[in-house]
Amino acid sequence: MSIEVVAAVIRRGDFLLITRRAGNRHLGGYWEFPGGKLNDGESKEQGLQREIHEETGLQIRVNHLLHTVEHDYTERFVRIHFFDCSVLAGDSEIGDGITELKWVRTDELGQYAFPEANRPLLEILQRVE
Repeated sequence: MSIEVVAAVIRRGDFLLITRRAGNRHLGGYWEFPGGKLNDGESKEQGLQREIHEETGLQIRVNHLLHTVEHDYTERFVRIHFFDCSVLAGDSEIGDGITELKWVRTDELGQYAFPEANRPLLEILQRVE
């Protein structure tokens, strides 16, 4: 099974938004940058804006592609497109598919368990900051 996913690296000042996946989902309990699968006919930007609003209540601007990762989990192959994003409106709240959300500094990312596919992006973010 192959899945195309979009994820948002949402910045607010020196902080990044991370969310915790619900326990009943694939990789439940792990922290991640919010996002999800695209619906038929959606562009990556449209899908990301929809997913972020559903998961966090935020309206975002998708600024640019940061990095694309391909990772082969035993049960599925994922291609994740990570986009740099900023908040346009809204207050972050827990929505569909997540159990927690936090605004953290880049140097705090190592304190959270992320899925293996996120490792290349985490390394990039920690080098840049």
